[in-house]
Amino acid sequence: MKLRKDPGTSAAAELLITTAQQYLGYVVDLGGRNMFGQKVGYDAQPWAGAFIDVCAREAGLKNLPSFTYTPSALAEFIRAGNFSREPRPGSIAIYNFSSNVGAAADAFGMPHCGIVTDVREFSETGKFITVEGNVEGAAK
Repeated sequence: MKLRKDPGTSAAAELLITTAQQYLGYVVDLGGRNMFGQKVGYDAQPWAGAFIDVCAREAGLKNLPSFTYTPSALAEFIRAGNFSREPRPGSIAIYNFSSNVGAAADAFGMPHCGIVTDVREFSETGKFITVEGNVEGAAK
């Protein structure tokens, strides 16, 4: 899904989204090797955070914590008071998948992250759209 222009979206947020969208459809190599992990030095590992790190770097964003270990990035955002429960286009969302079962559904399990592209349904349904790494999906 491409960004739908929101008059409140900053140029930096739009650039981050555009950068992330250029990787839609990316597929990892056998064994989990991927270009994002290679660029941040943690190849063949879960790479949602590496995707964020690479997109942020390519978009010229500075002073973001590393997302390679997503709980640390979340802790840094909370510590800095840079945390919100209301996503906006260009926000980096950190969450667990509610559809998971067992340990993966644990509120304290390993969180996932993605770059928010669309929040039009958020106020009514709590849903928003992201571009993410390390997931299978299709643009709708």
